[in-house]
Amino acid sequence: PVERIAARHSLPEFLAKVLVEDLGAEQAEALAAALNERAPMSLRANTLKGSREELREALVQEGIDTTLGQYGHNTLHVETRTNLFSLDAFQAGLFEAQDEGSQLIAELVAPPPKSMVVDYCAGAGGKSLAIAAELGNRGRVLASDVHKRKLKELRKRAKRAGVGNIQVVELNAEEGAALPKPFESVLGKASRVLVDAPCTGIGALRRNPEARWRLSEDDLARLPKIQLQIAQRAMELVAPGGRLIYATCTLLKRENQDVVSALMAGRDDLEIISPREVWGAERGDALVDESGQFLQTSPHTHGTDGFFAAVLRRKPA
Repeated sequence: PVERIAARHSLPEFLAKVLVEDLGAEQAEALAAALNERAPMSLRANTLKGSREELREALVQEGIDTTLGQYGHNTLHVETRTNLFSLDAFQAGLFEAQDEGSQLIAELVAPPPKSMVVDYCAGAGGKSLAIAAELGNRGRVLASDVHKRKLKELRKRAKRAGVGNIQVVELNAEEGAALPKPFESVLGKASRVLVDAPCTGIGALRRNPEARWRLSEDDLARLPKIQLQIAQRAMELVAPGGRLIYATCTLLKRENQDVVSALMAGRDDLEIISPREVWGAERGDALVDESGQFLQTSPHTHGTDGFFAAVLRRKPA
């Protein structure tokens, strides 16, 4: 099965082997095939400027047909091939281009009204902007990353979207570096901390097909250690009763469930919250993995990119 899947679906053999180990041959082949298909063009309606229905009507006026997302509350899928970023609706900040699975991660954060939220690995801010909109421009979102260029893009996107409750913070990439000053007042006080950890990106290979050939077996050993270190550092920011949401755009057990297990090892102050508890059983049932504990979406079952997320609650003292 490993050799067949690698050859038929253009995957490095070591990656096909891990997929078969984690998913079984049948599911691994279905996933591998889906990763070679064209990804949908998906949008998140910016609810600070209008509803999904209002965005859909605005796009019709520009000759763009859309369909409603199946899972994300603010998702539209674009059926008309076009340059999204040339549209008047984009320039007006009515939407952001964002995969439906990525939107679900932001929705899983479920911030309480007017709360403090940290997006610890914010990148260019897709999830930060979604969380800020969920808060209705109230509360506070600290969006941090080690990449200055991505944070610059985040600031531009926030301005276009009309977001006023995000504070951008640059992190020091050096191992053991102190947290930046804006985090000093947040230690142990954040209601929600999102860690969208750097990963192999297996779940999004249909958007970056060449990335599979840049991966190595060393990455599969190296990245989980980094992911655990980041999650442990971010956990320091979580208030008692607050939640850490650990997320990746990969479907490999060693980067997902194994990292969560390592993060919880030796700690009796953490408990797993199922997406069913966040969203209710009717919605959550379609989006959880076989254990029922974690969010897991994939191209071959949901049509979204492949995402994983765990919600860890820090028990009150």
